[in-house]
Amino acid sequence: MYAFGAVRYYAVRGSVEGVEWLVIFTKEGVVETAFPPEAMEEYLAKRGFALMGTVREMGG
Repeated sequence: MYAFGAVRYYAVRGSVEGVEWLVIFTKEGVVETAFPPEAMEEYLAKRGFALMGTVREMGG
């Protein structure tokens, strides 16, 4: 989860053909962006993402 002002965004990360991608979407499920950060952990830390759990844990 990533808060930007009063708006909360959610993200899923995963690998496609060996490249790790990040997909960011709204609580309504609208995809805002999808891209492969150069350094995933650094990107998530710098932006202040909070881990909520895995997709499986969240009921997906």
